[in-house]
Amino acid sequence: MSPDAATLLVEVPASDAPAGEILGAVDAALAGDVGDVRVRIVIPAGDAPPAVLESLCEADPRIELAAPGTAVPPGSVRVVMPPSARPAAHTLGALAELLDGGDAAAVEAAVPGRAGILARIALPARVPGTPRVRIERPGGGARTVAVAASSIGLGGKRSPYTGPPPAGGMAAERAEHLRHRARSATIRARFDRDAQRLTREAMWAEHERARVRLLERRLGSTSVPRWIAWRAGAGARGVYEGARRVWWALRAARSLTRRAWRYARDRVRQRRSPAPG
Repeated sequence: MSPDAATLLVEVPASDAPAGEILGAVDAALAGDVGDVRVRIVIPAGDAPPAVLESLCEADPRIELAAPGTAVPPGSVRVVMPPSARPAAHTLGALAELLDGGDAAAVEAAVPGRAGILARIALPARVPGTPRVRIERPGGGARTVAVAASSIGLGGKRSPYTGPPPAGGMAAERAEHLRHRARSATIRARFDRDAQRLTREAMWAEHERARVRLLERRLGSTSVPRWIAWRAGAGARGVYEGARRVWWALRAARSLTRRAWRYARDRVRQRRSPAPG
């Protein structure tokens, strides 16, 4: 059974997944480099299939709708793929080769997603409830082999497979370098514009505060009660500014103390640790 001779029947269960997610899995399965691939969208019993899936099956004869438990046609290899899977072009062929080259009854790989770094190894495939892609031998069996998703190019909806970087010469490297330089220059220019705007806004706020203080002083010179109110407001603002400066000074002192403590701790650890070699 080689991946070019056998027909791969990819079953995509459509239990609670939205139609857009199912269409993404179907497109990824049909875009592979395997010769003969058919996709079967499994609709739960009693549920009506979405209209977009029905129109898709009418437009592409390689796609069909089926109920759970439908038999696999003779000469086909069954591949169960959740809607969240996004296989690369060589993923299905790599699974078929692993199944053909070993004595296992099934080969499965966990779909990268919430598992994060654990998806790089075969551990999530052994956790119950983890979505995974599974290819089964037609004769059946009990032994299942779990492989890492990265080894077969399997991606997910949350973490698609990017593949290795394209090979290129010095011209490609220079073009990439120039693109990064242009992006860095754009970011620097944007930062300078933001800094200038912040400075202008700070100057405008300071001018407005000075104008308000001058107006309050002029208003306080009109009568004795207003003069008393103006002096009380000025005194309250002075107390507030003094307390604010003390608070900022305490924050700066705390930050400086923490930095000094970390520096001293690192130096002590460096002297206590043995020299390498």
